[in-house]
Amino acid sequence: MRGLSAIAAVDGWSLTVMGVAIVLVGLSVLSLVLANLHRILNLWDVTAQVFKEKTLLREKPVPSSGVKVPSQGPSTTPPVREMSLSREDMEAYQYFHWLSQRQGDVFSLPKLLEHAEKRGMDRPHYHLYKMLVLGLIEEMKGDQRGFYRWNPEVLVRSDENSES
Repeated sequence: MRGLSAIAAVDGWSLTVMGVAIVLVGLSVLSLVLANLHRILNLWDVTAQVFKEKTLLREKPVPSSGVKVPSQGPSTTPPVREMSLSREDMEAYQYFHWLSQRQGDVFSLPKLLEHAEKRGMDRPHYHLYKMLVLGLIEEMKGDQRGFYRWNPEVLVRSDENSES
C-alpha cells in the first residue's frame, strides 16, 4: 500500500494537516519578526542608551594627567575640559577638523572617513574612533541623529605645548 491510500488507512490525514499547520504558523511568525525587526533593534538601541546614561550619571569625573576637571562654581559659559594629545593624535585631530569644516558645523562620519582615505591619511578609522572615545566628537540629538559635530566643551592642546 502506497500513496494516499496508505495515509488514509492509518488516519494520517490529521497528522498531515497538523504538519502543514505547524509549518504555516512557523513561517508566519518568522515573517512577522522580520517585518518588525527594525522596531526591535530600535528598542534595543534605546534601552542601551538609557542604560549608558544611567551609568554615566553614577560615575564621578576623576582628574587625570591629560584632562582637567572644571570647577563647579557658578558660570555663564559651558564647562571646558582641556585635553592634551600626542603629536600624532594632534595631527590627526587637525586634519579631521580641516576636512569636517568643508562639510559644515555638522558632518557625516562616513563622508569624513571617505575624504581622509582619498587623501591618504594613515589609519583614519583608528584616529576617528579615538576621537569619538575621547569625546572630541559628539553625536547630534533628535532629527540630526547620525550626524556629528566637534564637542565645544573640549579644548585640545598638544603635549609638546604643555611641557614648556
